[in-house]
Order: sequence, then structure tokens, then C-alpha cells
Amino acid sequence: MSFKTVDLSEKVRKSMQVIANSNRKLLLFFLVSAVIFKMLTFFFSVIDIDESTYLLIGKEIFKGNWLYVDYYDTKPPGIFLIFGFIELITAHGIFFTRLLAALLVGITSYLLFKLKLKISGNRYASIFAGLAYLILASMYRFTFAANTEIFFIFFTILAFNIFFSNKGHVKYFLGGLMAGIGFTIKYVVAFDILAYGAFLTYLLFIKKMPFKEFLKAGILILLGLIIPISAVALTYALAGHFHAFQQFAFSFLVNYQDAHELKNYWDYILDIHLKYLPAFVFFYYLLYRNVIRMGKHPVSFFAVGWVIMVYLSVFLQKKSITHYSIQVFPVMAFVLADIFILPNKTGKYIKKYTRQFFVRTFGILLIINLINQSYYLTRRDIPREIAAYIEPRLDKDDIVYVPAYKHIIYYLLDQPPPTPWVHPTLFAYRHHKESLGIDVNQEVEKILQKEPEFVAFRIDPYMYEHKEYFYEHYEEVKAFGNKIFLYKRK
Repeated sequence: MSFKTVDLSEKVRKSMQVIANSNRKLLLFFLVSAVIFKMLTFFFSVIDIDESTYLLIGKEIFKGNWLYVDYYDTKPPGIFLIFGFIELITAHGIFFTRLLAALLVGITSYLLFKLKLKISGNRYASIFAGLAYLILASMYRFTFAANTEIFFIFFTILAFNIFFSNKGHVKYFLGGLMAGIGFTIKYVVAFDILAYGAFLTYLLFIKKMPFKEFLKAGILILLGLIIPISAVALTYALAGHFHAFQQFAFSFLVNYQDAHELKNYWDYILDIHLKYLPAFVFFYYLLYRNVIRMGKHPVSFFAVGWVIMVYLSVFLQKKSITHYSIQVFPVMAFVLADIFILPNKTGKYIKKYTRQFFVRTFGILLIINLINQSYYLTRRDIPREIAAYIEPRLDKDDIVYVPAYKHIIYYLLDQPPPTPWVHPTLFAYRHHKESLGIDVNQEVEKILQKEPEFVAFRIDPYMYEHKEYFYEHYEEVKAFGNKIFLYKRK
């Protein structure tokens, strides 16, 4: 009896070739891959506490409350509206916001492929751009959360695709409008638009773009950009809340820095580079090639300008918050794709061997990613345990207080937060308290006056002022692990 040997690597290569030659199949591949790279995290209650804040405030907005009036945060309204709407139509916000974030990573990967294809004309380089973003934005735990970066990056890359299309002058307005929606999610989108503005300026002075065309493009982009945020401002004005919108949406940004954060900032930059060291090595080499070519090649100028603006936006935030680095990944993937269009012997070698190497590498990275995701299958979900314990013991009018812990517990119990300062760090970090004018002791007193029935408690500095009252009126009923203690009113 003879057995036929099956070359699995050859079958995989041929399957990938079929996918690569079809845009629809490529989009489906990006979507499915993006979901697989995050799917084991969809049910865990808290990956990043920012997600919890977006869900809680978003849910309250759709009950008729106002951001910056009834509840406060440092982000623009867009992300809260997205999370609130998802919760409104699904009632399972944790799962569906994470699913949406994964799908947006897949769609953004496809849009990066389309953008690189329009600019370079090299299909394999373009596919690499999309796949590089998918991997960069999905490998580590800080990339698993449905954070603002995933959402505004989608609108930024969509805007760039429109800008580089052949839709006449309307492309400038439509691209600006998409960027404007991203701007209502996080203001750093303005730096991406400045990068495209620098590119148009390059075309004006170096490539002799007609000044009339340049002026018309600038006006239409600016018009599209300001419409979404102007609509938000008008909504607040009509409701009599414009001052609150102006104060909390923009004014506090002037003082939004912290010396302690600045000390950690360079450690954070080093940490990100070490996490993605091989990618950064190639990225800086390919960026250097673009720098020396940008005088004659508009695409290189655009790439370098985009890198500068994105790095500038990260630097000016001066925050050692790991997920902020995600906004670097699209331009990083865009530049890394140039490895497929290197000239001479290097380019020929890469074209010959990289495709097979990349298929194998993708498989290895997927295995590593699934191991990272499995963390959320093996780890105790303490907020869900606390909520499950409290829920049957709560009367209708009872409230719960969760000082400086996972405030997703309010969401799990279907309770509004007992304080308008929802995000735990607003009470904990000095720069938040100073820039937003929060009197923490006064705010804690207001909460305690409501006589919470349960307090999921972790000893924190700002509770010391009230510890005598707390221990007089509350008793421990259950411990969760060795750090979190649940107290019930006596």
C-alpha cells in the first residue's frame, strides 16, 4: 500500500495566494483573523478601566444624562456615544464593544491595504501593511481592550483612503468629515490631518500643485473636520450646557500634565520599543530610506510627515499609558510594507523568501497571541464574583460604592455610579484632581451620605479621612483573594 504525501505548507501557500488575489476574500481574512486574535477576551469584565468608564457613562447618556454636566471625564463625547449606543441596542456592552473593536481592527487593516495599494501599486506590500497593523494592534494584553485608539484610527485611515481617491473635490470634504468624527473620539486625530496638510503643502511648493486647488482642498477639509465637533457643541448650547462642554472638553487640557508621569514617560517609550523590537528595527531603517528619498518622492514625504506628526502627538500627551502607543501602529505598518519594494538584490531576495517566511511567522504569532489571550480564561474575574454575590442581597433602593477598584461592578449590577467622577483615577491622581478641581474628601462625604449598602473596598489614601466613620458603620462580609474586601452596612 502506498501513501501520498501531503505538503501542508504548499497547501497553505496556495490558499493564501487565492486570498491575496481577491479583495473580498482578503477583507474576510482580515476580519476573521482580527476576531481570532482577540476572541478569548470578549467576556472578561475588565481589561482596561477606560472601557468600563465608556460603558457606564455611555449608558447614562442614553438615559438622558449629560457628559460634563451629570458625569465627568477627560475624553471627548464620541467614544461614550459609541459605547452607549452599543449597550442600548444589545444590552451586552462588554461583549459587543470588544467584538466591534476587533472587527474595526480587521476593517482598518483592509483600509491600510487599500491605502498602500493606491499609493505604491504593489499588492504584496499593501497586504503586508494591513497584516502588520493587525498583528501590531493585537499581540499584547494592552491591545485587547476596546480603547479609543482602535476607533479613531479607523476613521483616520478611512479619511486617508478618501483623500487619495479620485473623487474630485468632494474627497477633501468627505475625508475631513471622517477625520472630524475621529476628532470627537480623541483630539489627537488633528495631528494626522496636519500630516496630510503638510503633504498638500509639499505638492504646492515642490510639485507645483495649483494654489487654487490647494486652497480649495484646505477649506473643504477644514469644513468637514469641524462639522462633527460643531454639531456636538451646538447640541450642548441648545440644552444650555455649552459652558460645561467648553470647560471640560477643552479648557482642562492646558494643565493636564503630571511630573510623576513625565518621570515614567521615557521608561514607557523604551518598554514599547522592546516589546516590538524587531518591527522597530526594520521600521527605522525603512523610515531612513524614506527620509533620504522624500525630496523627489511625494509618497516618502507623506510617510515621513505622518510619522513625525504621530510621534509628536504621543510626545505632547506626555503620558506613560501603554495603549496610547497604538496610534503609532498604522503609520508603522505603512512604512514597514516598504520592505517588499526595496530595490536591487535585497528586494529580489525578500520577494523570493518573505512570503513563505511570513506565513509561518503569522502562525507562530497567532499561537503566542492565543497564549496571551488565555490569561483571561485562567484568571479569576473578581468583579463578576463580587456582583454575583451582591446582587441577590440588594434591595431595590440600595446602592453600592466601589472606591478605586473596578467600577464595572456598577454596570454588572445595573446601577448608576454614585459619583459624577466615574473613572477611579480622577480621585487618585494629583494632576486629575488639580486640572479638574476635584475636592476628593468632599466628594467621598457626598457618597457616604447616601449610605451605600455594600462597599467593595481596597484601602486607599483618600479614604483615610473617613476611616473612623467607615469602620463604625460597616463590617466585612467577604474577601475576594487577598486584596479586595467586601463590606456591608451594619
